[in-house]
Amino acid sequence: VALNNKVLVLLINIGDLFIGVHLLNIAVMDTLVYGNSYCSKRLAWLSSAHCIIMGVISTIGYEMSLAAMTTVSLARFLGLRNGFRVGDEVTRRSVVKITVISVLIVLFSVTIAVVPLIPQLEDLFVNGMTYKPIVRLFIGAPGKETHFDILQERYGKLKEKNLKWRVINGLVDEMFSDDDGGDALGRKKLEFYGNDGVCLFKFFVNTNDPQRIYAWAVLATNTILLIIISICYIAINISTRANSKLLTQQKTRTGQMVRKRNRQLQRKISFIIATDLVCWLPVTLASCFHSAGVIDATPYYSFISIVFLPINSVINPVVYDHSMTKKMATFCRAVVEVFKDRLWGRKVDQDPNNIGCVNPDGLEMRNLNTSH
Repeated sequence: VALNNKVLVLLINIGDLFIGVHLLNIAVMDTLVYGNSYCSKRLAWLSSAHCIIMGVISTIGYEMSLAAMTTVSLARFLGLRNGFRVGDEVTRRSVVKITVISVLIVLFSVTIAVVPLIPQLEDLFVNGMTYKPIVRLFIGAPGKETHFDILQERYGKLKEKNLKWRVINGLVDEMFSDDDGGDALGRKKLEFYGNDGVCLFKFFVNTNDPQRIYAWAVLATNTILLIIISICYIAINISTRANSKLLTQQKTRTGQMVRKRNRQLQRKISFIIATDLVCWLPVTLASCFHSAGVIDATPYYSFISIVFLPINSVINPVVYDHSMTKKMATFCRAVVEVFKDRLWGRKVDQDPNNIGCVNPDGLEMRNLNTSH
């Protein structure tokens, strides 16, 4: 159990690290590389391999972290049956078991991130094509409908309206001379992750979007994982309070300690559930409203990627890593002491033989020097 917990927490940390790498890259590209020139270079960035890689990294991070948190909650829930007994012995069976679970979590995350990039599925996930500025016939990043209208003007009525990208590219090449066709067009795919400047998973799709089924399936999966996490921790809280009910009714030191432990557990569980909901609930609701045509949530990608989605990544190290919790507590106490010193104007006595100090009223506090 201890080994399982350590490995799963490691997976959570790796997922959070990926999210941090994504945010850092977006910040660097926005401030140091593009800056005020982003608008003129927007299409180049959205169709770049860098943007695609950032989208894959962020998606792997979100999904790996969420899947590992779900596994941790299930493991703790199943631990109710043996009274939360934790065995320190590492056996071959336990190593194989946690290895298989870890591989499944990684495969689950990588699959969700990479599926939109499979070449055979480009007709579902490619949003458009970009061309060199000299190709004035195709401005911006036209999708299939725009390509179809232009091709129909050129070739007359086409037999099939829903053309594949392979056919569209072939017809476009025929429209230009050998000198200007093919690679000379500078054609690049606007991939699934190039839907916005933050290179995020395409959460917001409408009912006509061919990517809607995939996006809705991923959001539904994440929602189910959140429900599992919430149910597991609520059950843990209820079971713990029920098992310790007799002890909490006692007015002994043991009863006080059990009540304190229950309150801490309740706060921690509430914190875990609240941060999960704050992280994913706004994304899910915005996606639903966008699909229903109530709002246009496309401009909210940047806000969601910076504010909501990283919440779990910031909180997870404190919630799941006890050593990090102790370090944070020590750091916070040190900061409080520093502010107290500055606020109260305490001054250390300069006398090397006196390790006392002076309080705000100027009255010397008790001298701790015991020498006579």
